[in-house]
Amino acid sequence: ARLAELVGVAPDGLRMRKGAGGAELKDLEQTVVGARMADGMLVELELGEPLRPGEFCAWCYLLERGAEAPAPLGRLALRPDMAAPEAKARLAESGLLPEALRGQRVRLRVMTLAPLSGEAKLEAVVCDDQTVREALGQTRDGVRLCVQPGVAEEAFTSADLLLSATRYYPQTLQLSDPLEVAVPKTATFAQLREALAAGAATMAPTTEEVSSTEQRRVMLLGEQGSQTAEAHALDEMAPDELAGARAVAPEPAALVVAKAMSWQLRDVANLTHIKWEPQPEDDSVITEKPWRLPQAANVVFKVVTERELLRVTEEERTAAATAAAAAASSGPETGFRIFTPEERRLRKAEREADAAERKKQLEERMGADAARLCADPNAPAPAPAPAGGLPPVPDSVPRHE
Repeated sequence: ARLAELVGVAPDGLRMRKGAGGAELKDLEQTVVGARMADGMLVELELGEPLRPGEFCAWCYLLERGAEAPAPLGRLALRPDMAAPEAKARLAESGLLPEALRGQRVRLRVMTLAPLSGEAKLEAVVCDDQTVREALGQTRDGVRLCVQPGVAEEAFTSADLLLSATRYYPQTLQLSDPLEVAVPKTATFAQLREALAAGAATMAPTTEEVSSTEQRRVMLLGEQGSQTAEAHALDEMAPDELAGARAVAPEPAALVVAKAMSWQLRDVANLTHIKWEPQPEDDSVITEKPWRLPQAANVVFKVVTERELLRVTEEERTAAATAAAAAASSGPETGFRIFTPEERRLRKAEREADAAERKKQLEERMGADAARLCADPNAPAPAPAPAGGLPPVPDSVPRHE
C-alpha cells in the first residue's frame, strides 16, 4: 500500500516482483519477512492488476487466418482448476481481444517459441472437457496461449481431431493456405471429405500461378527429368469457368485426399511425392488403418473436376528421379567386374613379370652402388630415385676427381 501511494495508484493496480524480472508477489496480505525480503533488495513495480494466490499468468497471442505470425495480446490470469470454457469466458471479458472478434468462437492452443529462431509453434488444443492444468500440463507464470478466432466448431473435446488441410489446384499448380478442420476421432473417410468440401469454397490459391507447360514440367519432374520425360497436356478450363468452379463448394465425392508431410507443402513441386491413390474406403475410420491420422496431421486434397494440365505417369516420374540422381552424382560410377579364369591367369602372369623386372633392376642398382663404394668410399651418393620407379642403372661408375 505504501508503494502504491508513492506511485499514485490504488493497491490493486500495482504488481510487485522481487528483483528485475523475478517472481511476482501474489499474496499481498503476506508480511515482508514472510516474502523473504531483505535490506537493499530490488523491487520491480508494474502497473496492472496483480495476481491472486493460486493464480498464474498466461501470455496470450492472436493468430488470425492468413497471418504470418501470432500477434501479442497481453497477459491473462488463470487458475489451474479452471475449466477451459471458463478460461475462454475470462478471455472474452478481459478486453484483450479486438472488438470485432469478441463475439466469435475461439480456439485456444498451447504455443512455444523455437530457442534460436523464435518461430512460434502451435501445439496441443485446450479441450473444452479439460481443466487448464490438464490441458497445459504446467501452470507456471509465463506460459503462452494462442487464440484462434472464427472457428467452425462449437466445442472441441478430447474426442476430436484437429487436422491441417491444404487445397491443391492442379490446373495452375498452386496451393492454398492451410485450413484447420476439427472432426471426431471416430470420423470416417466419407465424413472427412464432407468437412473438407464444406471449407473448400473458403480457400483460395496463395502461391504463384504457373502458366507455362514447360515450367510445369520442370516443377514436377526437375531440370533433368523434364528433358527426358514426355508431359501430357490436357484441355484447360477458361479463366472465368475456373474461377466460378473454385468459388463453389465441391461435392464430397469429387475430392481426392492424401496424407502429406510438412516439407511436401512448402513447394508445389514436392507434390510429386504425394500418394493420391488408392483412396481409403468411405467407411474406414481416419484414426485407424490404413491412415491412422494423429492429432494435428497434414492432409492435402484436390477436386477432380479441375483438370490437370500436366499429367505425369509413374514411369516418367521414376525416369526423372533416376536422371536427377545421375546428374547430382560427383562422377561416373565404376562398375563391378568379374574376370574370367583366362583373364585372371593373364593378370597373374603380368604381375609376376613386373615383380621380376623390378627385382632385377634393384639387384643391378645394389651391385653398382657396391662397386662405387669399393672404388672410392668418399664418393657422393647418387640422386634419389624418381617417383614411379627406380632410376636407370648407370653404364659406368663415375670416378672421383
